[in-house]
Amino acid sequence: MKNKIDNFLQLEEKEELYNYSYSFKNIMMYPVIRSFLLEQITEELYNFKYEDANIKSLFIKIKFVFKALFYRIPGKIKSDIIIFDTDLSNRKQDNKYFNFISEYFANEYPDKTVLIEGSHKLDFSRPRTYPKVYGHDFLLLKSLFKSKFKATNNKDIQKIDAFLQCLKKQLKEQFNFEFSNNNNWNKMRALLLRGLKRIPSLYNEHINLYKKMSPKVILVKNGCRGGYNKIPLIMAAKDLNIPIGEHTHGIPDYVVIYNYSPKLFNSYKYYLPDFFMTTGKSTLKMLNMPIKIYETGYPYLSEIIKKYNIKEKENILVYMSARYEPEMYIEEVLFLNKKLASAGISIQFRIHPQEIEKINTVYKPILDAGISIDSYLTKPIHDSLSRAKYVVSGGGTSALSEALAFGCNVFIKDSPLNNDFMNMSLFNVYKNKEEVSKIILNNKHIKNTTYNILTENWQKEYHKLIDSFL
Repeated sequence: MKNKIDNFLQLEEKEELYNYSYSFKNIMMYPVIRSFLLEQITEELYNFKYEDANIKSLFIKIKFVFKALFYRIPGKIKSDIIIFDTDLSNRKQDNKYFNFISEYFANEYPDKTVLIEGSHKLDFSRPRTYPKVYGHDFLLLKSLFKSKFKATNNKDIQKIDAFLQCLKKQLKEQFNFEFSNNNNWNKMRALLLRGLKRIPSLYNEHINLYKKMSPKVILVKNGCRGGYNKIPLIMAAKDLNIPIGEHTHGIPDYVVIYNYSPKLFNSYKYYLPDFFMTTGKSTLKMLNMPIKIYETGYPYLSEIIKKYNIKEKENILVYMSARYEPEMYIEEVLFLNKKLASAGISIQFRIHPQEIEKINTVYKPILDAGISIDSYLTKPIHDSLSRAKYVVSGGGTSALSEALAFGCNVFIKDSPLNNDFMNMSLFNVYKNKEEVSKIILNNKHIKNTTYNILTENWQKEYHKLIDSFL
């Protein structure tokens, strides 16, 4: 799928960018900022902004340090399989928390698997359904503490500045592209400086961890995203000859992070996992990476679909947010609520996991209109998808593919961003709120795509892969 961002992958054909490395293990600087750079370019091109919560409370931070200490990885523990994930993947289930991304895999080898999770918003989900879950954060805090005493290499700082100037020059000359805000470059410089300080200590901490735990294979969520925190974790495994891969955590439509210029393949292999686990054949065409790809399925969705006895759909419309255009979502939801009421169609608003704190502020007009707002904290999305006849979204989200798997009639807005990043042929496409309401009310020309997104037997495929390492 060709889009505006694809053009910037040509930037990766410029070998000059790969001449800039840190002194420590000669690590290239480009992988440290690649995903951040492409995200910033995407925001600039499509004029949207992701908002991330910044926790300032000193009390919360002090409490976090004590929790990180309490949930730390035990000193004496061995495990054939280590799975790295984050607390964001946890959902409450019978008064305990279940990691819906990683625990299905962990439960296939319960005596051999340890799950190591990073916190989310400086907190940890406890108690847990899986017995061997430990926090990653104490190791990360140790690394941070040690890096404070590391002398800064002035030559490395000069190389960072030279690299950014080279990058800025290439963007201008090759693509006539400039950021409207110089703060983007300041953020990239800050990331590179953080990498300069943190990568050596993070690498050493993970070397020590792997030597103690003696894993035969490691899985890491978002390993292909790079950055100063993932690169040393991956490099440590590779230097100890431990196979490491990224396990699937959703259904990608088009994700630029998982696409690389072929000219970059040989230079970049060292900074990526050895393999990537994907949901099935339908996602293979969305990936272009210099690593092995295995179709191991998406156990979470496969198992959820088995649990629901999907009968005749109800007159329910679920509107999904994609977190970057809340004003547009509010306008469309309120309009559809009024227009579709006469047809007996009830509206539910499903908020993006990273927008939870906006429910009673930004999204208050939806609540004031008497429309329920659901989130992963209140109700599993599949409770709604199993019953809903319609799913609508102004922004692209991987949950739309899950809606297809549940047999929903899925509508997505015609926009430059969606056209470039979603496989629009799978969905009903609408230009504006008036059009989508008219299509639903007339109940004509609605496409219902049977989208086979999942590997048929994920347990079999996962065992085949993992057994090759054990």
